[in-house]
Amino acid sequence: MNDDAEYGVDSRYKNNLERESEATTLMEARIGRMKLLTKDQVMRAKLMQLKLKMEEYIKKPLRKPSG
Repeated sequence: MNDDAEYGVDSRYKNNLERESEATTLMEARIGRMKLLTKDQVMRAKLMQLKLKMEEYIKKPLRKPSG
């Protein structure tokens, strides 16, 4: 654990407007890359997401029924 007050704080941005502008630019770039994916690549990504969700679910402890 880092006790430094600046740890984890992104200080690249001078203000919220600059931060929001960068976030918008990043999202637009991601959308542009997603539009270039083939149907097979999209299907593979969806299957990978499902696999990860299933693995996460399996790792959760069982809940005892209430009552």
